[in-house]
Amino acid sequence: NPILFEVHICMKKGAKDVDSFVRESMGKMREKGAKKFLGPIGEWNVPALKLAKRCGFNEEGRIPKAYQRDGNFKSMVLMGCE
Repeated sequence: NPILFEVHICMKKGAKDVDSFVRESMGKMREKGAKKFLGPIGEWNVPALKLAKRCGFNEEGRIPKAYQRDGNFKSMVLMGCE
């Protein structure tokens, strides 16, 4: 049976050990049967994109004009990790 985990990580500026928290959380979800992780991240959110890459995620695609921010349309970057 497929198992879906939806997790949202919100980082406070200057937070410590965020990478460790993400990796540990992914490990616990893998123990429960998770095989794939997906992270939709706004293209403007550079800190979140860098965090995802450090935790093993790769860009798998983009959805153009998925968000409107400051009066302009922005892409959603689809990050994935197995």
